[in-house]
Amino acid sequence: MRKAGLLFLFLLFAQATFAASESSRHFVEGLFLLEKGEPEKAVVELKKAINLNPSSAMYYRALGEAYLAMDDYSQGEVALRQAIGLNPKDALLHFGLSKALAKQNQSDDALTEAREAIRLNSKESILFNHLANLEYNQGEYGDAALHYEQAIKLDSSDPVLHYNLGRTEYNLGKLKEAIEEYQESLSATEDGDTRFRLAEAYENLGESNLAKREYEKAIADSPINPDYYNALGLLLHSEPRGDTEAIANYQKAMALDPSEPAYLFNLGEAYMALGDSQRALAAYLKVIALDPKNSEAYARLGRIYEIDREWLKSAKAYEQAVLIDPRRGFYHEKLGEIYERLEKTDEAALEYQKAVDLDPKDALAHYQLGLIYREKKDFEKAYAEYDAASRWASNDKLRGRIIRAMWELPAGIGEKINTSGGRE
Repeated sequence: MRKAGLLFLFLLFAQATFAASESSRHFVEGLFLLEKGEPEKAVVELKKAINLNPSSAMYYRALGEAYLAMDDYSQGEVALRQAIGLNPKDALLHFGLSKALAKQNQSDDALTEAREAIRLNSKESILFNHLANLEYNQGEYGDAALHYEQAIKLDSSDPVLHYNLGRTEYNLGKLKEAIEEYQESLSATEDGDTRFRLAEAYENLGESNLAKREYEKAIADSPINPDYYNALGLLLHSEPRGDTEAIANYQKAMALDPSEPAYLFNLGEAYMALGDSQRALAAYLKVIALDPKNSEAYARLGRIYEIDREWLKSAKAYEQAVLIDPRRGFYHEKLGEIYERLEKTDEAALEYQKAVDLDPKDALAHYQLGLIYREKKDFEKAYAEYDAASRWASNDKLRGRIIRAMWELPAGIGEKINTSGGRE
């Protein structure tokens, strides 16, 4: 009887040892497949490991990471929660769960898990970086900057941390500090995107020559990124006599990505600056073919047709711009001007009224509306619109036109309005 009992215990021990060794084998194979970039196969092996040894938090963690690699964030969350249930004091498990939650747009819960990870282990830069990334994505730039700085204190040699702090300082308006961080990142490793961000910071600081240099270096580092050519084109477009070079860069951007309407739109702007309205027209028409809801492109068409005195075409273009984006007062103002050219006075007045309703400080729309009221001999309304226009006129030329228009009204109109409770 004693021998039978010992044999039974031996068999149990042997079975447990075999199961443990088998689970380890499946676990190692799963890790190998995950490293190879085959997470689906890794999941199969890791599940076998868990079936043989369901009390291993390490196995569940690996399974969770495999699901994350498959973009199956809900299953990743389940596996990582099981791991935490087995080992709640493992900071990396909370870190993994935070990643899974963030991918499912559960921002508050992701932040909670990220903070818990740091509470359990405040010596890992990756944990502070992750928390800062979550805060950055929520627009909490001040908190993000503090946590990036803590990450850098733990690992000052990591260029990613300096890059992340740089973009955060940039969004906080601290351009010089952002430049310092980008430069620190670049001192560790050359990277086109960091060069691009550095160029942006220089440009916003008003250092055009330095910005141009950095954009060119970014292009040299990554010559297949169309955004870099586009950004350089925009910088050149803003400079005197820079549009010819700008066009060359926009064309390179378009060659790399012909489906991006922004590059074509910017090309049209450069052609307009050079006075080549026909090439600009062709560019804007291509923008509309790619993006039929681009109100700016229709407004540009309206302007070109206006220059060419093609009033009907101009009106149709501005009408389309208004239809797409009726909240843009400028579109209504321009459409009103074209309607006047077509002698559609009532329609023009409606558009000017819409413009001032959207922007009560639109001095030109008030002035134009006042002119229409004067033509209709509604002098009191004309004066009221001139008065509003005079309050918001931002240049002397327009202000002079408004004053002359007021003088041309019949005598006493202004005084009558003021004494009847109108504008003082």
